[in-house]
Amino acid sequence: MEIKKKISLVKKNTDEFIDQIDRIGKDQNLGLSKFLLISCLIDTVSTYAYHKMRNNQQYKKFITDYLGQVNEKYKKGKIAEQIYQGIRCSLVHSFTISKNILLTEASDRNIHLEKNINNHLIVDLTSFFDDIKEAIKIFFKDLNKGNGDIHKIFKKTFNDNPPFKVYKRVDLLDPNQPVTGTVELNTISYDKINFRRSHSS
Repeated sequence: MEIKKKISLVKKNTDEFIDQIDRIGKDQNLGLSKFLLISCLIDTVSTYAYHKMRNNQQYKKFITDYLGQVNEKYKKGKIAEQIYQGIRCSLVHSFTISKNILLTEASDRNIHLEKNINNHLIVDLTSFFDDIKEAIKIFFKDLNKGNGDIHKIFKKTFNDNPPFKVYKRVDLLDPNQPVTGTVELNTISYDKINFRRSHSS
């Protein structure tokens, strides 16, 4: 498969991932789930950008290299480390967040990546997701230009971990049919739109 077709396929899957996150509305009170999915999205794209780096390295590098082009604050201090450890790892591994982070759905760019009076890093959901979408556009623009080793890195990731295909109609009893799909599950909604660890820290 030629490189352009591979890029197109990965972009299509990435766009679908973004679209699914976008469909989680504010009225559903699923902010933490949205933060978790956004973290997985960064993981996914950063793998294509920096093949075979340690996961934490490629995740943080994508934040500084690409999110940093959208908003300079991502390049400052330990922002990338705080987002990786305090949000991504905490949510993925134990569905909690760092005691030094405040997640909000205020939709206010002025407070995004600022510190509050208690020195908590404020991460605004809408601003964060908007920035990631812009960063991904920049990445695919670079990928289509093919400057440097970006094609070589991308092809290695594609060959090792090709994107999935969605089969809309399959015989679920046929063991030869590769399948991906979802099962509808009942979930508990959250009543609050701002999240921080429950400790008084």
